[in-house]
Amino acid sequence: MLSTLKLLCLHCESLLNARREHRGFLIWAQENLLIPKLWALLRSDHSQLGELAVPLIMHCITLPCGEEMFWKTVNTQFTDTDWKERLKAVERMCVLCGLANAAPVKANKVIQTSLSCGVAHLVASVHDPNSAVAQRAILAIRAMPSSSLKVTNFRFEFTEHSSLTHSDLMHSDPMSDLYQRKVMRARQAIDSSTTARSIVRSLQGNSLRHQLSISSVTSQG
Repeated sequence: MLSTLKLLCLHCESLLNARREHRGFLIWAQENLLIPKLWALLRSDHSQLGELAVPLIMHCITLPCGEEMFWKTVNTQFTDTDWKERLKAVERMCVLCGLANAAPVKANKVIQTSLSCGVAHLVASVHDPNSAVAQRAILAIRAMPSSSLKVTNFRFEFTEHSSLTHSDLMHSDPMSDLYQRKVMRARQAIDSSTTARSIVRSLQGNSLRHQLSISSVTSQG
């Protein structure tokens, strides 16, 4: 069934057609069927399901309501007071990172910002107050193949380059290359601001202490 869904969505462009002709139904499906259900299929002991689900998740993120629903789903599980739910979130994010193809990630800013949210949660889970969650996150990050680590690092680089906090121009020579690079980076951040979402803002008011401390460091980096 999942193979059929992948064929319909990625090869027959069913969801792209629904975006134009049945937008309301597509949004309902995103919220109730697609992203929550596909996210729940990411399990380390069922990698064959993950191989089918991950491309679908990334495709759904680019469609109406996809980015919002992905952030909501990931944030809700990573900030759950039940440590078992946070443990599942760590496992699912590791599977997603391990199976994500670098090409679509680098080609789409919406996918980059969405996945950077999950990666930030994964890194923050290393300091989870529950030892089982923290140990699982540490082992998962260490076990990631180099290709997955490169994609993960690219997401962090994108998040950093989309931030204006490190672009202080007051003490730079306007004619220098450094100044011009900062100006270019600031312009790119402004251009991306319509689609980029803030990890810090998404955590405010609904997060655990270790997640807030990590997110504050991320926002200052």
